[in-house]
Amino acid sequence: MALDLLNGVARGRQILQTEEHDIESFIIVLAYAILRHLLINSKTQSEKTVLAEHFHRTFGHRSINHIILSRSKVLAWLGDPVVTVHVSRRMRKLLRRLRRALNARESARLEKEEDQAWQGDSGGSDSDDEQLTAIPFTHDFLLRELNRTIAKMEK
Repeated sequence: MALDLLNGVARGRQILQTEEHDIESFIIVLAYAILRHLLINSKTQSEKTVLAEHFHRTFGHRSINHIILSRSKVLAWLGDPVVTVHVSRRMRKLLRRLRRALNARESARLEKEEDQAWQGDSGGSDSDDEQLTAIPFTHDFLLRELNRTIAKMEK
């Protein structure tokens, strides 16, 4: 489930599900499938231990607040040497680009929330501050990234 939707559940607010939420959820499912595949197919006990810890930290929480915290680090395991050995360079690059897009989207969302909370502040407007912009989460964005990776893998 996308972070905005989880935050809505935690705060008791209903959030309208959008295309962006679907794309974010797809990225989370992709990360889950890759990490689960690595865990199931790990060859040594030390690999299994490392991957099980990543899996639990990323997907093993039950409380809504812990799930929300883990979503901000959904692809944090990418740089681990155990993962690097078993995930192709092309797939790691795709996942890094998707992680970058998720992080930019979350940063822009947090900045917007802060701006709304500070509107009543007597300190004046921050309109001259540079605004963060998230990469548009559209089906075109996701298809472009997937097609780009598939084309490079086919070479």
